[in-house]
Amino acid sequence: MAAITSSSILCAIGAAYGLYVLIKHLKVIKRDVPTEMRYAFPIICGTLAWISAGYTFYAMGISSHIDVPRVAMLVSWCMLAGQYRQKYKHCKRPYKKQP
Repeated sequence: MAAITSSSILCAIGAAYGLYVLIKHLKVIKRDVPTEMRYAFPIICGTLAWISAGYTFYAMGISSHIDVPRVAMLVSWCMLAGQYRQKYKHCKRPYKKQP
């Protein structure tokens, strides 16, 4: 039986932040802005992992307590994605227009 649990909500938060970093900062949707794969690939993999875990918790309806390791996992994911976001901002090279 499908049910929204605290675990599925935590996974949804992690997936939403990963999607935010991909769309807003790494600009994976825009065709005219190049995205370096070395920055986007770990965020894509992590976001897919959060989405699949969230769906699993939702579909199975497993109810469990919010404990310190899950919150720490979410915080560490947000910190990792934030580091990639900041690093990608500083490593971006301006492209020169061809005359």
